[in-house]
Amino acid sequence: MDATRIADFLAESPLFACLTVSDRLAIAGKMRPRHFARDEIVFHRDDEAGQVFLIVAGTVKVSVPDETGREVVIALERGGDVFGELALFDEATRSATVTAITDTSALALGRADFMSVLEANPDAMRRMLGLLAKTVRRSTGHFATRPARTGSSSRRRISPRSSGPRESR
Repeated sequence: MDATRIADFLAESPLFACLTVSDRLAIAGKMRPRHFARDEIVFHRDDEAGQVFLIVAGTVKVSVPDETGREVVIALERGGDVFGELALFDEATRSATVTAITDTSALALGRADFMSVLEANPDAMRRMLGLLAKTVRRSTGHFATRPARTGSSSRRRISPRSSGPRESR
């Protein structure tokens, strides 16, 4: 997959949409292909983090253990989705386990590569901080006064091979 196509899909992710086209192209050129077989664990909760993933094709589940240790699936991510993005912003360990539930092709981006682009673009950094603040408010119940989005995501899928409805987040 060429860098221009990757950059186009990055533009549809809220995380990367605040970057300029040239910044997205720079990031796209630094992404590396990865393949995960069905039932392969991409990473475990508490693993060291350092990469974010853009799914090209396939589906992964994001899960955490409940208080009894049983798996709770908190999200399904499919073609066009990004996961592991917290790794870009701090050096903490992974907050969840991610497992491929189908054969999955993804593109991985390292934290250092992302930060080198972001540090050169203060405006994008400010917009990204705003996005993070909005995400924290949403997850802690401090909602802005605007209507809730309903229905499935309108983002395009990278691969026409992905099927089924998208999970809303």
